Amino acid sequence: MKTKPHKYIMHIVLFAAATALLPVSTANSSVVCTAEGPKLSVQFDELCRSRVVSKISDSSIILGGFSPSESITINGQCYKDFKVTEHSVQPWKDSIGKGKEFRIIASSPA
Repeated sequence: MKTKPHKYIMHIVLFAAATALLPVSTANSSVVCTAEGPKLSVQFDELCRSRVVSKISDSSIILGGFSPSESITINGQCYKDFKVTEHSVQPWKDSIGKGKEFRIIASSPA
């Protein structure tokens, strides 16, 4: 008996000190959220693929294209694209120090 594919939920939690999660809206981009730091940012598109942007110089420089941030293999099938359904940022504190917790929730269309 063939089973129906399940919807898999992927939780990505990014931790970074002194950064913020900002929604980005640009006409020529599919960026849905960005984890901002003082010198680097990580942008995520609607399929939870990421790319890094350098902010070391006076201008932002994209360091490559979007690529899968996460993947999971189930019964030999590799899932790489996950539709972003929610993203948030919260204060974070542990024994190392304070920062921000970035949470991106995405699900597989399969």
